[in-house]
Amino acid sequence: MILRLAAVAAAALVCAGPAAAACAHPKTSLSYLEGQIMCPTCHTTLDQSDAPAALRIEAFIQKRIDQCATAKQIESELVANFGAGILAAPT
Repeated sequence: MILRLAAVAAAALVCAGPAAAACAHPKTSLSYLEGQIMCPTCHTTLDQSDAPAALRIEAFIQKRIDQCATAKQIESELVANFGAGILAAPT
């Protein structure tokens, strides 16, 4: 009985692993950040750009959102990579 319970618990943990990797309560959204971040090639906000660089940045943002990063964390990481000009409203 105890062995069976332990096996069920272990199986539940294995199945829950991939689900736990996604953020249950995102701290921000891609649509919010698309209006806050500039495309480095066309100098418009991401929500107005279809440039390859904008699409790569959007993919990066979505990945960080899925990892439960906040808007400030994502913005800071983008500033570290591209400079303050990446922000639509630099501080």
